[in-house]
Amino acid sequence: MEEELEERGLNRSKKYLFESALAASKQDKKRNKKAKAKDQAKKEGTTFGWDMYNTDSLYRAYDKRVAKIP
Repeated sequence: MEEELEERGLNRSKKYLFESALAASKQDKKRNKKAKAKDQAKKEGTTFGWDMYNTDSLYRAYDKRVAKIP
């Protein structure tokens, strides 16, 4: 594939031009699934991915732990 790109005068960032429609469809479905999961997590107020380390989520976790203390 790399040879084809060079042969046609394209750089590596344009390799998506040689993907089949099926492969592109699979990647798109995967991307949409991740976005949907992230949106659902936002609606529920839960954390998702790297957001679990932001200050708001750390504070919520702290509040939960403090609430359990007798």
